[in-house]
Amino acid sequence: RRVHGETLFSFFEMADQEMRAWQAMEEGEKKAKSIWPGSSKYEVAEEKFTSAANLFKTAKKLPEAAEAFKKAAEMHAKLGNQHDQATSLVNASGCLRKTDPPTANQLLKSAIVIF
Repeated sequence: RRVHGETLFSFFEMADQEMRAWQAMEEGEKKAKSIWPGSSKYEVAEEKFTSAANLFKTAKKLPEAAEAFKKAAEMHAKLGNQHDQATSLVNASGCLRKTDPPTANQLLKSAIVIF
């Protein structure tokens, strides 16, 4: 049995997680588009996207989590980290397996090609 206050706290906690996720996504986008040369911008962007993905998962926003994992995979590709790229695609697939099986399968196929 849940107490109303616990449910309300959970709601606000999830809303906070989602807000932090959107902020991390924005920071990742800015870093990825930065004019500074070098790979460190992609490393920071990947960290932001992965953080956003995990926050979205905590907030039960799985399509958004999948999108963030896909962006992290793009950054890994730019860095030449094939294993991490494939792992991010597998994570994205897992977020979509119940709500969008065809897309989840396509992401898994993409990861298999990379592995």
